[in-house]
Amino acid sequence: MPSEGWLKDTIKLQDIHSEIYSVTAMSYAGVVIALYDLWPVIGSAEGPLDMPLKVSRDMQTWEDVDAPRRALSIGQFGEWDSGMVYGGNTMMVVDDEIRLYYLGANMGHCTRVLPTTKPYHSLGVGLATLRLDGFASLQPQAKSGQFTTKPLQLSGSRLQINAACRTGGSVRVELLDVAGKTITEFTADDCDAFTGDTIRHTLSWRGREEISKALSQPVRLRFHVTTADVFAFRCVKEL
Repeated sequence: MPSEGWLKDTIKLQDIHSEIYSVTAMSYAGVVIALYDLWPVIGSAEGPLDMPLKVSRDMQTWEDVDAPRRALSIGQFGEWDSGMVYGGNTMMVVDDEIRLYYLGANMGHCTRVLPTTKPYHSLGVGLATLRLDGFASLQPQAKSGQFTTKPLQLSGSRLQINAACRTGGSVRVELLDVAGKTITEFTADDCDAFTGDTIRHTLSWRGREEISKALSQPVRLRFHVTTADVFAFRCVKEL
């Protein structure tokens, strides 16, 4: 039979919960992106503290991005930020990347041992970076796949994509009318395949980049993706 001491130290289900600490938010391309510190608490023991990501369009309803994965995870065992990561006041867009300066430590959120009270404790400031528009991407579950946008009223004359192709990967885009019929001269076969990794590649169809004549009415975009991530797209004026 277990001893009374073993029973006393058993963690009860009601003692297991999570607490949310600081929130790092920024307005970004018409939405609000928020990183928040999540601390899993088990009884009175210390625990790791890392940062999931949520997004909102109205500041009322929030959706998790890529849960249960973390947007900013603690480091591996033995690294200086392997215990917890705290976000700064905000994320910043600098040139072509998103930057987050954060506080990291190799101890968890302590309830028994105070931070920096042991010689093996570390505490410092780190820099996490992300490609522009790199919060999430669409990629095929198999080697190849496709997705089609809702009808869009685009303005401009060039279509740019933010995408990253792996070995043998490619991205092609075709333009469709609202009913889903392919627009002549802008089919997937006409599209010159993108095979690189960049945040702003201007697509072309048999060498032609100009698409304004197809934008007199709403269009759908159908992406044909092979072994690649598509992060974003936009229509821009003539370069």
